[in-house]
Amino acid sequence: MADATKMKKPGRLDTQGVRKGKEKQYELLVQTAMPTSGKIEAPHLTIILHNESKKEICVIETGTSRDFKFEVKDRDGRIMSPKSAGRKGLIVNEGKQSVVCINAGQKVSYGIDLSDLYSLASGEYTLTVQKTLLLGDRRTTVKAQSAPVKFVFKSSK
Repeated sequence: MADATKMKKPGRLDTQGVRKGKEKQYELLVQTAMPTSGKIEAPHLTIILHNESKKEICVIETGTSRDFKFEVKDRDGRIMSPKSAGRKGLIVNEGKQSVVCINAGQKVSYGIDLSDLYSLASGEYTLTVQKTLLLGDRRTTVKAQSAPVKFVFKSSK
């Protein structure tokens, strides 16, 4: 992840909560920021998981971007394919998993460099992020999904 001091102001914060009845339970927020120096291949992401429920939830962590599901679409709505090298690199840490619990009201943030996963040409894109959560019984899963986040990317290539 890039040093936060070298990043431009984060983009708009978008959110979509997983709902249980009428009460919002979990929220996945995504911010995009373009690095201001070095070779710019894709934006850096800050992903914030907020447990707004009254109970503890858990997540399975590998410490890699594989903990999330990303969907990047171009301006025409075509889904972009991830780099094959990025997928191979993620499998190296796949066996190293831990269950991390998030208390009621707690927020946890993650930093992801999208250039590890995608080679993007200059253009407009829409990004959606998804993460699987384990409820208190550690057997029931729900998926938290961000609202679509639009960003404009200008390649330095």
